[in-house]
Amino acid sequence: MSISFLYKNLLDNVTKVTESATVSQYGTAFLYDGDLNSVYRGTSGNGTSTILFDFGSAVYMDSVACISNLTTSGTLVLRAGTISTVGDQVFGLPIDGYGTSHKYFGNFGYRYWRLDAWGVTAIFKHQLNECFLGKRLSISEMPSYPLQNSIEEDTVELISERGQRWFYFNYERENWIFQWEGINTVTEDGLYHMYRYCRKNTQPFFMALNPDTDPNDIRYVRFKDNAFLSSEVTKNVYDLTLEVESET
Repeated sequence: MSISFLYKNLLDNVTKVTESATVSQYGTAFLYDGDLNSVYRGTSGNGTSTILFDFGSAVYMDSVACISNLTTSGTLVLRAGTISTVGDQVFGLPIDGYGTSHKYFGNFGYRYWRLDAWGVTAIFKHQLNECFLGKRLSISEMPSYPLQNSIEEDTVELISERGQRWFYFNYERENWIFQWEGINTVTEDGLYHMYRYCRKNTQPFFMALNPDTDPNDIRYVRFKDNAFLSSEVTKNVYDLTLEVESET
């Protein structure tokens, strides 16, 4: 059992992106901008939309994750290859019907990677809110239980001149606090490197709390302000606290 953090998105280093079709104002730049409210849309909602990523040279990655509008009757496939026909590797991404799909695989290195989306959607166009192609960090040392988990809600109350009240729901945000006791240097260094790579709370990432027994439970989150606290209790042994919150 382990916790996985998909944080090193190599799409930040892609040199060229070629899509089969796109809707004006919904281009591929929105695939990996860290904003769930901006989207890529293909022109077709019942054929196949393809997005080819050219990295210029071989890049090694072990994970893919996407937030899309595909239903369980749709198909999402990642292909990779040394040339643009991407015929060397094929990875099917399970679709859970709730919008998020991901797949773990071995550490493969290819120049070209292509994402294929197929299936009818409610808006008759394939839509991707966020896409991740990169490296994950798996932590086998489990944090202290029970895991601290809470829901933060924000609402606005409006009162008319006649005294009528309306409540408007702004957002709901889930929070997690991870506390590790007595972890080694390798684990502490991996978590700190991830925190630095994400520029503290600047860059969102994907998190799978229990990929072994609940593989569909994956969240899009970011670090909270001042979220990383580590102390060396004895030589090369650390207590560490990490706080993350869901993206809205």
